[in-house]
Amino acid sequence: MIRIAILAAALSVLWPLSASQGRPAFVPAPAFVPGTLELEYEITVGVFVLARTRFRLALDAETFDFKVTVEPGGIPSVFTSFKLKSRANGLKTGALIAPQRYRSEYLKQGKLHRSVKIDYGGDHMSQVVTDPTPKEDKRPPLTDPLTAGTLDPLSAALVLLQTVAESGRCQGTRQVYDGRRLFRVQVQEPTGLIHIAGQPVGPDGLQKSKMLCHVAISRVAGFREKEIVRQTYPELLLAELAPVVPGAPWVPMRITVEAPESSFGTRAATLVSVKWRERYTKGTNL
Repeated sequence: MIRIAILAAALSVLWPLSASQGRPAFVPAPAFVPGTLELEYEITVGVFVLARTRFRLALDAETFDFKVTVEPGGIPSVFTSFKLKSRANGLKTGALIAPQRYRSEYLKQGKLHRSVKIDYGGDHMSQVVTDPTPKEDKRPPLTDPLTAGTLDPLSAALVLLQTVAESGRCQGTRQVYDGRRLFRVQVQEPTGLIHIAGQPVGPDGLQKSKMLCHVAISRVAGFREKEIVRQTYPELLLAELAPVVPGAPWVPMRITVEAPESSFGTRAATLVSVKWRERYTKGTNL
């Protein structure tokens, strides 16, 4: 079931870039209306539902709180139990985002199996704690020079959401560090914007319906040999972004893994539920 969680986690790995490449913890990004956005995705292979992913993003004038939860769905929920929880929060000052903390936990059968804690101080990471440690996990440790200038997946996701909302573009390259692994993520628009009359108007004054983005994910460091051999992490995704709620940022409507289909069909994540409240509602748990 770990591959199901990884595909779901790709939803947050997808977003870690912006057109601007600022300092690691203070990344320029356009502001958008404060509120709370809740999204739910179904993770599928062919016609089979394997997992559900829930995103919760709360913003006000000065802070952000971003939470992601992944659990089994469909038939697998009868036979297995796991939960992947990730959360990032920090400060917003105008168009600047300054993450303060990132937490991630993976539970199996209700018991904590793996965890990551990242604390930020100013414009850099001040502390990274993983359980198990890189040595216990048989994973090559990462040094400060490698992780300098990186953001955790959720804080970086927020930067892209705001950037797309203002610029109407999906492109750029960024280094993303999740506490164990270092990724390089590159995004480009394979077809450009699709314009349809009657749809929301973008910053350039054109009518916009949706945006297609190719997302290439490259392994940089921190990967175990078996993760590389098994190609555990997807390397190329196709995402379809669109404005789903007036006043809220554009979000992925569907993400597919661009790789040879499994014997069961295409691997994908599809948006099935959207909630938007024009008020900040902070969560209480990881």
